[in-house]
Amino acid sequence: MNQKELDKKLELHKLWLEDKEGGVRLDLQFANLRDADLQFANLRHANLQYANLRDAKLQNADLRHADLQYANLQYANLRDAKLQNADLRHANLQYANLRDADLRDADLQGANLRDADLQFANLQGANLQFAYLRDARLEGVINLQDAAVVVSDFKRWGLLGFLFSDEGERGQKVFCVFDDPIISLERALEI
Repeated sequence: MNQKELDKKLELHKLWLEDKEGGVRLDLQFANLRDADLQFANLRHANLQYANLRDAKLQNADLRHADLQYANLQYANLRDAKLQNADLRHANLQYANLRDADLRDADLQGANLRDADLQFANLQGANLQFAYLRDARLEGVINLQDAAVVVSDFKRWGLLGFLFSDEGERGQKVFCVFDDPIISLERALEI
């Protein structure tokens, strides 16, 4: 898909979001958007399932409520993107830049976040069950709570103190998977 075709679809999507005549919800399921420039784009409620967004420029994009299941977002730049309530189940976000992204209530179940940069991202209420976060950069993550995470080397993240303080403030438990067994934060701190 070339930039002209994409811009036309984005214009129709804007009309749809504004509930205006002629508007059409953006459906880019299976689309090849590799290297696409979607900075500041309004992609709310868009269907991007299985889309190839590798190396896409999505800085400051509005992806609230977007469906990104199984999307390839390797090396994508999502810095400062709005991803509240986005469906990112099983998305490939390896090496993605999610620094300062707003992922509140996003569904990242089974997502590949290996080597992703999530520094200062807001993960309040995000579903990280079975997400793969090995070597992800999580310094300064905001509101990590109610998370279930599959990891193989949790100590690398340097997050044990952060998670402990979050658990203490909220009175909630954060569960981690070390290879097979699920253990509570208190047990994780003993390792």
